Amino acid sequence: MLEVNATAFIFALSFLLFVFILNEVLWKPLFAVKTVRQREKTGKEHAADMINSKTRNIIKGINQNLEAHRSKFSEAMQQLLTDAKQLEDKEKQELLSSFSLEKSSELNKLEADLQELPRLLEPQVGILADELENRLFRELLAHK
Repeated sequence: MLEVNATAFIFALSFLLFVFILNEVLWKPLFAVKTVRQREKTGKEHAADMINSKTRNIIKGINQNLEAHRSKFSEAMQQLLTDAKQLEDKEKQELLSSFSLEKSSELNKLEADLQELPRLLEPQVGILADELENRLFRELLAHK
């Protein structure tokens, strides 16, 4: 059957020596490299999470700032339109009060001109709105 002699002990010792050498030469360095890479990966993931968090905070701040400027711009545009309407009404009243009733033909011509005034003022209002928008965006860029 099975004989146990000196060759079996030599074979067992050589096998154990082989396992020890394999462990020292192959497995320990391999596990060491794996551990280092895992630590690097974890560090990089943490850094990426931090960058993502900072980026979200920056974007949130920019959105809040943009919303504040958008609100100011809307208010300024509303005020500009109100001022233009008041100016139109004031000019109309001044023109109407300066003419007498006997000059009705001239008065009718002036009323027609006043009705055309919003169309004439519209380009100026557009220019003023563009200037205001440019100023607000320059302020927004200056605050960054």
